[in-house]
Amino acid sequence: MTMSAEVISDQKRRVRAEFWLAARARLRARDRVHHRAWRVLMIAGPAPAEEINCIRECMHQAHITAVDIDEDNIMRAIDAGADDAFVCDVGRVEHVHNAAGTYQKAMPPPELAEKKFDIVSLDLTGPADDWLAGVVGCYYRQAVTSKGAMMVTFSYGRDVVEWLTEQWNILEWKAERKMGGGSAYYPGYRDAFNALQKELPEPIAMRVWAALRLRCNELHYCMQYVGNRMPMVACFIAKGDPIRWAEYTALEPDDLQHALVVSEQLNLANLYATPVERIDAFRAAYTRKLAAHKAVATKRQHQLETVPVPSLEDAWQAASNEERAAWWDKYAKPALRNYLIKNGWTPPASKALPLPTTPQLEGKRNGRTQPD
Repeated sequence: MTMSAEVISDQKRRVRAEFWLAARARLRARDRVHHRAWRVLMIAGPAPAEEINCIRECMHQAHITAVDIDEDNIMRAIDAGADDAFVCDVGRVEHVHNAAGTYQKAMPPPELAEKKFDIVSLDLTGPADDWLAGVVGCYYRQAVTSKGAMMVTFSYGRDVVEWLTEQWNILEWKAERKMGGGSAYYPGYRDAFNALQKELPEPIAMRVWAALRLRCNELHYCMQYVGNRMPMVACFIAKGDPIRWAEYTALEPDDLQHALVVSEQLNLANLYATPVERIDAFRAAYTRKLAAHKAVATKRQHQLETVPVPSLEDAWQAASNEERAAWWDKYAKPALRNYLIKNGWTPPASKALPLPTTPQLEGKRNGRTQPD
């Protein structure tokens, strides 16, 4: 499917920026430095300049490698400042066997087979299936460095629900029987199931499991958003850092505007691939909206302060016999009822029944037997 730069959604820009900020935080914590020549692998796509500018804004020393099956996209990536660029298919996984033929492992394409990356971004548009799970497993094992980061994106809505449901039921069955490890160093199916079912809706959790498999144990957050032509899901994986459960966020249409308004860090125009004029327009609109909400809240507060509140005594004297009887049955506790009758007050059948004043009630609450 061909995607043009003009139809990249605002939600996609928000997800992309959040991923690179999270990846930067991950590598800073690992290497204990602010910046380093971290090696980045990305898919060029039709608009590589947006993502390359975003990466440079977060990690200005990064060494960026762009790959794509379309040579035109590779040329755009070179023009945008990519350090390396290869025309290859990231999904062309090759299986290598040992001499005896008893062992095999999946390897990336020859152009990437000998390379290691601190961050791998598999920004794909296909559904969650066995092919995607194989590609994710290959790059996770062979291409991502220790304690590195990985983002996987897939589409939502073009998959076979019956197959996904079957795979999810198998995972739940294995989780109940604690199969496949289960320690901090070797998390198993139960850990993967617990990581997904805590916050993720089940339709999303099923697709994430189909795409990531046991890498779900290291899934730190998952974001659902609207892409070019269909709903998408983006997953952030921190290699070697298993967690108890993944965070889930479903983006709203105005989330990019909110991020641009409240964030003051970095160059937002590069980070979110949004012109400065549009950012200023968002902030002006947000300021007007905030002022309108504040005016409404202030007006309502003044209205509440000016409305007179009748006293309990006035309300009791103005009530009918039926209303008094209903109030008596609903609010008068047995101990208070006995206290009132003992002190000479008659039941609520009489209109002249006095209402106990606040000092008398306070005296009862404080344990005094006689009213003040």
